[in-house]
Amino acid sequence: MLFFWLSSFVACNSDQEIKALRWEDVAMVSGDFDHMGASLVRLGIDYTEFEGFISQAVYNPELSPDAFQLTVEYLLEGETESGGLVMNEYDVLFINSGTRGLGALEYNSMDTDDAFVGNDQIAENLYSFTSKGHSLVLSDWAGDLVEAAWPDAIQFARESSCEAGEPCWDIGQAGVSSSVVARVTDDLLQQQLGTDAITLQFDFTYWTVMESVADDVDVYLRGDVEYRLSDSEGYATLEDVPLLVGFNAGGGRVIFSSFHWHSQNADIADKVLLRVAEGLTPSL
Repeated sequence: MLFFWLSSFVACNSDQEIKALRWEDVAMVSGDFDHMGASLVRLGIDYTEFEGFISQAVYNPELSPDAFQLTVEYLLEGETESGGLVMNEYDVLFINSGTRGLGALEYNSMDTDDAFVGNDQIAENLYSFTSKGHSLVLSDWAGDLVEAAWPDAIQFARESSCEAGEPCWDIGQAGVSSSVVARVTDDLLQQQLGTDAITLQFDFTYWTVMESVADDVDVYLRGDVEYRLSDSEGYATLEDVPLLVGFNAGGGRVIFSSFHWHSQNADIADKVLLRVAEGLTPSL
């Protein structure tokens, strides 16, 4: 009888884990610098897009923010008619670099841009979201959202210079535009790629540099990067730093990349995405 109960318990947990890994309802927030939707389209994965442009679609000038009816404000702050959070209608949120509300200032502007990272309610919403087994996939400048909600997970470049207790948005945005040879540090990803190193393209300067991560954060890719210290100190090199990481948050998962997915070799980007975003089920 005890064996039957234990077997049932294990089977139940297994079913729940399998169900949690199936991301059927996918939301993606557009941004000015990245377009993770390119991989999703190639993989045949449907998603609902929410407009999040700061000023213009740098990755695709033909896209207009006016063409979207759904916005990032509605996704992160909105409620359904039944009173639940809009974001909880989705299994996973993809948030592209260059989404508004996730930094200190708008790029090329003196206007503030901290509507979400400076809002404690958004962090609470994300805790609720991940505690229900939902997940986040974020790139580059969207790292400020990780800093807001999970400040101990990632140590960003120059973060040690921030005043204690003060917001530190945009501080890690110091990377130099270049190609970086990334060491594949995840065994399964090595098998799927058939190599232990890949070349990543960093198409914009001032990308978000990670220095280190907490012990419970998984690192999939590492490499040596050049970054800007300050106006007076010039540039320096950080060796073997994380470039793609993931960690558990509640029952969900948070994935963060320093690079832009749409700028990478399409085949490599898709294979890496399927490894780190395990809940995706490609139809192509």
